[in-house]
Amino acid sequence: MAGADHPALTALADALVAGGVETVCLAPGSRSGPLALALSRHSGLEVTVHLDERSMGFFALGRAKASRAPVAILTTSGTAAANLMPAVVEAAHGQVPLIVLTADRPPEAQGVGAPQTISQTRLFGDQVLGAWEIFADALADATQSLFPAYITARALAVAQGAPMGPVHINLPLREPLFATAKVSAQTSPQLLWGTATTAPTRPTVGAAEARLAGRRGLVVAGPLPAHVHGRPLLHLAKTLGWPILVDPLSQLRTGPGQGAARIAHYDLFLRDQEVRQQLRPEVLLMAGQAPISAALLRTLSEWQDVPRVWLADTATWPDPALGEGLVVPGQLGLAAAALAGRIRQRPDRIWSERWQMADQAAWQEVLGASQGPLSELSTVLTLRTALGAGRPLVVGNSMPIRDLDATWPVGGRLVEIFANRGASGIDGVTSTALGVASSGTHPTLLIGDLSFLHDQSALLTARRLGLSLRVVLIHNDGGGIFSMLPQVAAPEFETVFGTPHGQSFQELVLAWGGSWQRVATRPGLRQALSRPAASRGVDVIEVPSERRANLLGHQALWQEAGGRALAAIGEVRSRV
Repeated sequence: MAGADHPALTALADALVAGGVETVCLAPGSRSGPLALALSRHSGLEVTVHLDERSMGFFALGRAKASRAPVAILTTSGTAAANLMPAVVEAAHGQVPLIVLTADRPPEAQGVGAPQTISQTRLFGDQVLGAWEIFADALADATQSLFPAYITARALAVAQGAPMGPVHINLPLREPLFATAKVSAQTSPQLLWGTATTAPTRPTVGAAEARLAGRRGLVVAGPLPAHVHGRPLLHLAKTLGWPILVDPLSQLRTGPGQGAARIAHYDLFLRDQEVRQQLRPEVLLMAGQAPISAALLRTLSEWQDVPRVWLADTATWPDPALGEGLVVPGQLGLAAAALAGRIRQRPDRIWSERWQMADQAAWQEVLGASQGPLSELSTVLTLRTALGAGRPLVVGNSMPIRDLDATWPVGGRLVEIFANRGASGIDGVTSTALGVASSGTHPTLLIGDLSFLHDQSALLTARRLGLSLRVVLIHNDGGGIFSMLPQVAAPEFETVFGTPHGQSFQELVLAWGGSWQRVATRPGLRQALSRPAASRGVDVIEVPSERRANLLGHQALWQEAGGRALAAIGEVRSRV
């Protein structure tokens, strides 16, 4: 077995593999060198090497999301470790199991001006589920070589518990870093742990049933972590006879609906106050994280007094509206199945039809808006029709994910959609997409120009690792989402919020070894998307957009969709 110079580090690597880790991402560094060798020599680990720690963190995040397995990250000491913070924060809020390993200087080097030395013991604070430090003596003394493996196994158990999330192990290493130790072979400890399969208790399910039965209700399926399967929610919604609002990151919007009344375009018609009044439920059944849609979040706040039942498979309660509710703890599928098994009621078809008619009316407006010149909205729908079977979609934050949420209809081929909505930052999105690509898939990335600029080093990662990624790049020369906010009227808007950069993406992409083309029409975009993706490298399709025109297009769609949905609801009411 590799890593004989440091038996403790070999045992640590064994413990990672025993705990389900298959991939390690590392960046070059001296202090981390002994562990880097132990990991890279281990036959059970795939190791990828990265030049930028911040980008590496998001790459590991994407790999963990796509593979549904914990991914380990290794950095050297100092700011190299600090550069992982954005990815750790996203992993914490997105419930992604990352095992963060940071090499460190020994205690005697702390506080005396030693280079590349910062306080790392609690570097990530409460953004990690657990933090441990393996003392330098335990790493140097062969008789203590099992202790690092024990800590690693314990950290993996926490990272894959409920909720899942990142953990941190800090490893102070003394020089000489590569001294040889003569030891006899030892066996790494193995700890066993369960998964989040706890079924809810009968009294809790009974209390939830009492709240739900016989009422006009609404199911809200927000984003679900990659390891949580939400399909039982569709069966529960069908059993209740209630409409179910399906966030694209719930993974319930595409593919078959199991007979449930899935609603997709709520972000458009819930902006209308009268529509909200007509569709006000008597009870809410909620699952998943906070929805993407700002209109839905505002509506839930407006309905703060509507009682809620939460299906929560984690310790979190993601309800920014702070509504009064009953939490049904336990694994989501088991909780949904338990409720569906108890519900006995006749579906209120009129109630469900109101929501469905409003949704269909908004969809007709979306179709109409997409028939004009190529826009940010019509780019989403063009991408939908061109996306190949089995190709996941990674979506950037700010406008791309919001436009997808508002316009992407239910049904069609099953598409797995990824986005960093835990903390919703624009950093590291391209690296996350490359992490998804490294799992053996061929994803497409929909991203805005500022976010793409933020992660330029990912282009080098793609070239170095031989990964393929198609990018649909919305280029409006700045922060398009700010045009939707009140500060658009400020005299300083362009300088402070619009932030035009004037960057030529052709030069940037070609310089990093990728391919690039610009399209300005819907037929041109369809043709570009129909081409086979390159087997290696980043293939960028740039779609130009003008922020002012984009704002007017959105405002028109909101107004028309709300009015048309209200008329559709009125038609249903007139038949009663």
